[in-house]
Amino acid sequence: MVAREQTVADAGEVPPGGVRQAILEMARREIAEHGCSGASVRSIARAADVDPRLVRHYYGSRENLLWNALSVDSDPLELAARLLRQSPSTIGRRAAQAVLAPWEDAATADLHRARLAASLESPDAVGRLESEYVSQLLGAIAASVSPDRPRLRAALAATHLTGVSMCRYLLGGGPLAELDLAELVRGTGAVLQRLLTGPLPQQP
Repeated sequence: MVAREQTVADAGEVPPGGVRQAILEMARREIAEHGCSGASVRSIARAADVDPRLVRHYYGSRENLLWNALSVDSDPLELAARLLRQSPSTIGRRAAQAVLAPWEDAATADLHRARLAASLESPDAVGRLESEYVSQLLGAIAASVSPDRPRLRAALAATHLTGVSMCRYLLGGGPLAELDLAELVRGTGAVLQRLLTGPLPQQP
């Protein structure tokens, strides 16, 4: 497999990042053209001009390859720290802005749609999103600003954000699709603020 990588790289058939990068770029292209369910290891390997065994050597499962192809270049803990530098009284709106704005950016919208779509198909992708949003981004925020039960509050906030994203960006149509980003952030932020810092319903 090492010899194959050297041969392909020397032939100029892969970008400077090497075989790994070529595989990821072809995986993104396959996902863009056929969706996550239609992207196969064989088709990705064929597009990258490598043996399918090399793809599995680098990335293990198909799901892990797809998730690596859809990974964003941001650290949720760093984002949480940046959001927490300002007043807790507006943390909901700032969190909503940070999470929803990339969906509205043409350069990143397709990536985020694909990530959410992948979470509907793969338990592994669900676990990774849960880690990013509940355990890290919203978990860190809730640990700092919530008066009690931070993990529950983070999970509730993540559920709301996921529902908003799915209805607006995957399903389309309806009242949420008609809002501009500023209105969407205000409404979503108000709910997140209440979930993260307000009183939770008491048991009867």
